[in-house]
Amino acid sequence: MINRKTKKKLRRKNYLKHKLEKVMRQRHRYNKKKKCKSKAINFLPKIVQSKRNNKIVELLKKEKFIKKVRRKSKEDRVIIDIPQVFSFIKNPEETILTLKKIFYCGNNKKIKKIYFNYDNCKELGLCASLITDLIVVELSKTRKIGLSGTAPQDRLARKMFNITGLPKHLGIRNISTKDTETLETLSNLELSDMCEKLVEYYNNCLHTQGYALSDDGKNKFGKMFGEVFDNAIKYSGNLGSWHALGYFDRPEEDKNYGKCRLVLMNFGNSIYEGLKAEDTTKYTKKQLERHTKKHHSFFGINFNEEVLWTLYALQKNVSKQRIDKQDTKGKGTIDLIESFMAIGAEINEEKPIMSITSGGCHILFDGTYTLKEIEYKDGRKVPIIAFNDKNSLNHKPDSNYVYAIKNKFIGTVISMEFYLDRQYITEMLKKGD
Repeated sequence: MINRKTKKKLRRKNYLKHKLEKVMRQRHRYNKKKKCKSKAINFLPKIVQSKRNNKIVELLKKEKFIKKVRRKSKEDRVIIDIPQVFSFIKNPEETILTLKKIFYCGNNKKIKKIYFNYDNCKELGLCASLITDLIVVELSKTRKIGLSGTAPQDRLARKMFNITGLPKHLGIRNISTKDTETLETLSNLELSDMCEKLVEYYNNCLHTQGYALSDDGKNKFGKMFGEVFDNAIKYSGNLGSWHALGYFDRPEEDKNYGKCRLVLMNFGNSIYEGLKAEDTTKYTKKQLERHTKKHHSFFGINFNEEVLWTLYALQKNVSKQRIDKQDTKGKGTIDLIESFMAIGAEINEEKPIMSITSGGCHILFDGTYTLKEIEYKDGRKVPIIAFNDKNSLNHKPDSNYVYAIKNKFIGTVISMEFYLDRQYITEMLKKGD
């Protein structure tokens, strides 16, 4: 017969045993969860690029593209909280600020691990995803960085994240299907190769709707992309680099249309900095100075010389190489805008949307303001987009669409999102006949 003292000891022993088992189960669940959510994986980027070495890290260091991030004392890991909307199109300020934090952490040798927290991200832009990848890829070449994190909880944001973001480059997941077309990241390719791959990607997207570019169409788009990247190559500076990324998919519930996303960008000089450079022609400098004097009264917090010149640079026949009024240089960007506005369909009240972020300027296109031909006294008809009700460059643009940003981007980002719909394209082509 067991006495009371022995019973007490057994109860105590069983209690401690069960408590220990409970603690171990909790620890096992925690470790399993942690391993699943935040396992650091060696960085193995899969990027199509030339042998030319990128100088992104050197450039961003020089331009002080940083925002310090607080970390706990003696801890070598930092958490980067990705914003709810991580997109140049819809949230340029917070997006650029987050990219500055990423670069700061990756460039700080005291920080050994970066944890990307996408839990609150509900909208992920291809533009932000591309630049995150490029920065992390270049930083990983300079030193070892432990990368880990979570995926967005939102279904669409998670799909974008898995296909085009860090997981793909890390080899974690790739859920591409026959209903998707992906233009792998292009970096610093020769101009002809860059254009060929971009035209091929766009043509593949059209194929999903039963259409294809004609030879004339391929030539037109090739020239258009060519001028955009030719400017990036020539004027982005010694530390400049140029990149592109595209992604197209069709929704599971309706295969009759698809959403096309395309990003064309460069690190280096902004449009404004390119125009300010010494090699800009006397004719163009005179035109820009005249515009500054004419619109100086409009200048304020949201509108300054940089915004004015960037808006002016989008117009037809505006180029830093233009020598006189008869010179026709400067058509690439305006042709891109015109093509974007013409081809994109509106689906479920969602309009085609595009943005240009360059240096400290952001310009948004959503169809509210469109290109319209203006006839001058000498009989010339020129397409203009001025972002105001009168569509006049002599009036101040709508500050909701053209404005200065505090967080400067080192370069230029052109980001597009539009739908390709077979019925819409068919109707558009009939109108053109």
